[in-house]
Amino acid sequence: MVNPGVVVSPFSPEGNEMTLGPGPVVLASRRTPLAKSSFMKRIVTSILSLILVCCKSGHEERPSVLVIAVDMLPLSSIACETESQGQNKRSGFQVFCQDSVRFTHAYTTSTMSQSALTSILTSRYPHEHGVWHNGNQFLPSQVETVTEVATKSGYRTLFFSGGPPIWRKSGLSQGFETFDDNISVSTALYYRPVLETFDLFLDSLRKGVSKDVPFFSLITVPDLQFSHFPTKDNFGIQRPRSYQGQLDELDESLYYLIEELKQSDYWNSSYVILTGLTGRPSQDSPGDLTGYNLFADNTLISLYIKPPRKKRDLGLQWKIDKNVSLVDLGATLFDIVEAPVPKPPSRSIAVVSLLPSVLKMETDWDESRLIVIESAWAQWHQIGGSRFAVRKNNLLFLCDQDMKAYNTLIDRLELNPLSLQDPYIRQNLDEVQFFLDEKGFIKWKAISDVTVDKVVLGASLFDETDGHAAIIKEIRLLLKKMPWDSDLLNWWAYLAIKNRDWKSLREVGEMAARPIWTYVARRNLGEEHAKMPMDACLKLLNRKVPRLSNIETKQCSDRLFLDFVTWIKQDPNSDQEVRYQEDFIKSYSDHLITKNLSLLNLSLNLMWDIPLDSFYPTRTEMVLNLPRFKKYRRIIDKRIQSTF
Repeated sequence: MVNPGVVVSPFSPEGNEMTLGPGPVVLASRRTPLAKSSFMKRIVTSILSLILVCCKSGHEERPSVLVIAVDMLPLSSIACETESQGQNKRSGFQVFCQDSVRFTHAYTTSTMSQSALTSILTSRYPHEHGVWHNGNQFLPSQVETVTEVATKSGYRTLFFSGGPPIWRKSGLSQGFETFDDNISVSTALYYRPVLETFDLFLDSLRKGVSKDVPFFSLITVPDLQFSHFPTKDNFGIQRPRSYQGQLDELDESLYYLIEELKQSDYWNSSYVILTGLTGRPSQDSPGDLTGYNLFADNTLISLYIKPPRKKRDLGLQWKIDKNVSLVDLGATLFDIVEAPVPKPPSRSIAVVSLLPSVLKMETDWDESRLIVIESAWAQWHQIGGSRFAVRKNNLLFLCDQDMKAYNTLIDRLELNPLSLQDPYIRQNLDEVQFFLDEKGFIKWKAISDVTVDKVVLGASLFDETDGHAAIIKEIRLLLKKMPWDSDLLNWWAYLAIKNRDWKSLREVGEMAARPIWTYVARRNLGEEHAKMPMDACLKLLNRKVPRLSNIETKQCSDRLFLDFVTWIKQDPNSDQEVRYQEDFIKSYSDHLITKNLSLLNLSLNLMWDIPLDSFYPTRTEMVLNLPRFKKYRRIIDKRIQSTF
């Protein structure tokens, strides 16, 4: 590095130095006195001007910003090793451990990823920005995002979504010049794998971002939600289908991204931030559903901030143990782009920028400030209200009907609530209660046990760990408590069809008064006399001519079924038969994608904005399970390769 106070003259082989100070320039030389050489004066003046311009340019250069936001990335998911332990690994996590400031007490603002991401981009809590859940909510245009500020300041702004639950409909696209949520899904893949997303980002940098223009980019990574999908390591060996398998894929992909950023000189010149959006409940969780679990295992996230640095500088390996929030991360981003941190007029709790702690290791904020976490999961699904938790120092307050307090110093897993009459608890509770009353937050009333049991049961439909018979047994028990619940009946039918359990399908068909279920079951049980139900769509199966009339299509509004009938009524091996087969295969593939996404959503405790009934047995699926249409089912199974 050139010392701005000392410049070595290229015309002095002995290394004579020229000092810059408030007085006149003096060059010490044993050969040619500078005062006697006008030529040398001009040379030195030119050199000085060039140096000053370079220094000024370097001073004004703004670092780029890359935020990698990962669903289900708790603090416990990354174990920082010593340099000797991790030196032979292609681990992106270990690079962040070695080059970043690590925050060991970073909390999300919400168990809803869309809401948490909004907090990062606005530096506001959910009750301040108005995006509470993963459903159809839109960030108001009057709420300015850090991206809008960055765009106005000359940054190139780019966003890349890897999949659900983050989409353009959230309103988070405001301010981004590029907002890419165009993901090609298939029956074999329902998200954009992290490596593809990183490549898309890198390709955009190469083609659309000039080296002398800073960028502000955000990448969302949903991969850890897709634990049942296969991944392969760098040697092409398939990993186990598990959360750990996806975590290892993220780890290797981060290493690849970092290496690419280093080769293009972006790693050292940029802030690179790795953060979780939500945590991941452990087996020791107190038992709440993921959607409204406000304990540490579901809200304590990983947060690493790597600041710009010079190539020869050593990495930062310090950690911050004070409580911080994603709202603070948002404030940090505003600070980085040199914009004022938003201060909503109703805000009564402190929000801080983490930049001083990253650049100077200064943590002078009040350690006892309140950190608020919330969940609108129950409100979103119309089975309850919003739930709030407040953290203060080492204390967690759950703002339920019966307020609960936990001390994480003596109860790391937060399993044993303390007495509210304890003087220490009472003193801190008063401040928390004042805040809750000031905001008008209503204490949360727990949802019914039977509803919790239903959601847990729905999650088991995805992989049938205990076998379909055991799940059907649980459905029977729940039906005794909720005999009106059509979801449970549909789940039963789904399992019976999937496992070709025709006796069970006949039973639930009779119970639910679904004639088509009963008919399909009886035909598969060899009851040839079973009669087809009276149905405007089903009667089309017995027609002779391939072309459907307008009257028939009006009487049957099931588009998928009409596509099926049109296909099977064509002359075999004709051009028309091939054409309509392709039309149906496409329609059926789209149906399977929606169906399987609905199943995945159930496995995640309904965290995505997908209708619960998207995978219920359709008329077309029922017909395809009739013995007479076996050959068509084989064609479909051969043509459509599904993950499930």
